[in-house]
Amino acid sequence: ETKESNFGKKYFITNNERFVFKELIKAAFKEVNVKPKFKKKNYIALKVVATIIESFYKLFGICKEPPITKYSVEILYRNQMFDITNSVNELGYKPKISVEDGIKLFGEWWLKNGKEV
Repeated sequence: ETKESNFGKKYFITNNERFVFKELIKAAFKEVNVKPKFKKKNYIALKVVATIIESFYKLFGICKEPPITKYSVEILYRNQMFDITNSVNELGYKPKISVEDGIKLFGEWWLKNGKEV
């Protein structure tokens, strides 16, 4: 049962596993029998471009999100791991599905429902 003191707090709900986003995408494509096509990009160059674009948007008061951000570059190039300690301790959360199992379930669902990639 959730305590009233937990209302309004933010929690990460994940399976508590590290992953690199690109590897997650590769695994998902593999489950649906499609070979993904990736273009090699230089991390530093992308960060510079993202910084310039974000600055341009800010300078000219453009409210929508830029097509590339420093955050999106980080997501693609870094391990992803979120701390779920508060979710476990305060909400009693327990992960039930691993990344690997989740990707398999996704692939089964995708193929069963006739989705085209």
